[in-house]
Amino acid sequence: MDQSAQESELEGYNSAESTPPESGCTTQDEVVDDTFIKSNNLEEDEPTTQQPDAAVTTGSKPQIDSSSGHESVLLHPSSSSADLVHNIIQGIKSDDPTLQLTACQSLLLTTPQKSESSLSSSTASLPSILNSLLDPIIEAGLVGQILGFTTSSPSSSSSSLRTAAAWVVASLARIESKLLVDKGAIPKLIQILTAERLDLTNASPVIPAAYGLSVLAITSGGYDKRLFVNEIRDGGVIPILRSRVRHVLDEMSTTTSNGDLYPLLLALTRLAKSVCYVPKNVKITTDRMSLLKTLCDICARVRIDENSSWTEVDILYHATWGLYYLTKTGREDAMDVLVRRNEDNESPTIIQNLVHGVALAQRDGQNHHLRQRLLRPCLNVIGNVVSSTVDVHTDIVLECGVLPHLNRLMLEAEWTGEVNWIVSNIAAGNVTQKEELFQAGFFPLLLDVFRSGSLPGRKEAVFTVVNIMDKGSLAHKEWLVNNGVLSLLIQLVKEHPDLVLVNVLDAIYLFVKSFRSPNNSLDDEDILQRHLNESGVLVELSKFQDHEDDEVTNRIDYILDVGLNNSNNWNI
Repeated sequence: MDQSAQESELEGYNSAESTPPESGCTTQDEVVDDTFIKSNNLEEDEPTTQQPDAAVTTGSKPQIDSSSGHESVLLHPSSSSADLVHNIIQGIKSDDPTLQLTACQSLLLTTPQKSESSLSSSTASLPSILNSLLDPIIEAGLVGQILGFTTSSPSSSSSSLRTAAAWVVASLARIESKLLVDKGAIPKLIQILTAERLDLTNASPVIPAAYGLSVLAITSGGYDKRLFVNEIRDGGVIPILRSRVRHVLDEMSTTTSNGDLYPLLLALTRLAKSVCYVPKNVKITTDRMSLLKTLCDICARVRIDENSSWTEVDILYHATWGLYYLTKTGREDAMDVLVRRNEDNESPTIIQNLVHGVALAQRDGQNHHLRQRLLRPCLNVIGNVVSSTVDVHTDIVLECGVLPHLNRLMLEAEWTGEVNWIVSNIAAGNVTQKEELFQAGFFPLLLDVFRSGSLPGRKEAVFTVVNIMDKGSLAHKEWLVNNGVLSLLIQLVKEHPDLVLVNVLDAIYLFVKSFRSPNNSLDDEDILQRHLNESGVLVELSKFQDHEDDEVTNRIDYILDVGLNNSNNWNI
């Protein structure tokens, strides 16, 4: 993805989650030589403004504080609209913390309260009752006052008020992000994260503050994202979140449930995404490796099964997306963290957990729709790892048994892009790794992708053929050619010449070039010419002899000369 695309994504996040990769081992404007590189380029990622707001139901919803001796009566949404607006405004303007708390809690009653069963769909719109309250509250200038409640004196009597106000801010962030930023919400939320004690047994404003900050990180509120990036950097949010998550992980087994971890983890992974995608000329000095290790700790700690709850699945879902964003640059040290073996050699590695997630997502039964949500981020992280140029990284993925699961997904329309992207990068590895693909039955599936797969899968399959023709064994090349891969490549050119011509040409050029290499078994020139002629290669490529790219025309001329036995021009 180029910088402009990154900025566009950072500003909008409007594209769908289902975004298969569009590139394999090379891009169309790369020139083929004897050494091919792997690719970890997905053209689009997991930008989401429509995340399920499970954090609203984590048990941190504020309770009524009766310590002041006043009776607190919640303002029920069934009250008349005018009375409701009047009472909330008066409560927020009041100097009485109990009335302030009651007003904030009345606003909270109008936010969606979701059960786990309802979280399988995308985030529903906030009820109209909250929308009807927005304008009066904004016109009365009360947003800043609500923000002020979040950082009032941290005494025990105001804890519930700070928490309730923080939840109101988190809810408003989804629909009034620019207003909140203009009112100073980001430093307020950072202040909560920095100063507040994280009490996992009682209501704490840390949870909604982390959630609200994560929402502001991705919403397209029209404000300058550079402001957000600078404040995140200057406020030291990443180390704070890292510390909070580690604290929760340490306490999970005794004092809290996974649900208490969810908002912090959600904020952590979304902020990890913002660290990866920053506007031009903005530098963030963040210890990315520590952040990566924290996410790995979460993935190692949260292991799901067929009976796992939505919260457990969602924790792993967001942590895995965080791993994807932090490893997509292909840094070898990041890959080393992901593939490291545990000291006891018994507990599963991160890669084993990711493969386990892929396997669970394909099983039918209880909560299948929840587990299937893990499939895309797990596949994308695995794809990043096998895109590494270090063979041992791919070896570890193969040792964890990923191939049978990829095999079952290779022709499925929804997953064919990701899966064939992963396969193409494995095929870019050494001969042994290519042989593992062959033994696992991927070569026949590869041809099936060309025959009946979707366009994203077929485009990625071209890169697999390129990589096999480049460094594959002669046996692998002969199998593909003898089973009709040339005619399938030419058919794809006929259908989508602008999209695939250069890469298909690479594959055919490398095949022809291998015919002329020493010690090959294709020692009969008639066999090569027959393959080129019967597959339609010569006829179809002759149509592009006037191509604007000289490199393309030179290679076409070379292939045509070989196919027509014009040996005078074979030295390209």
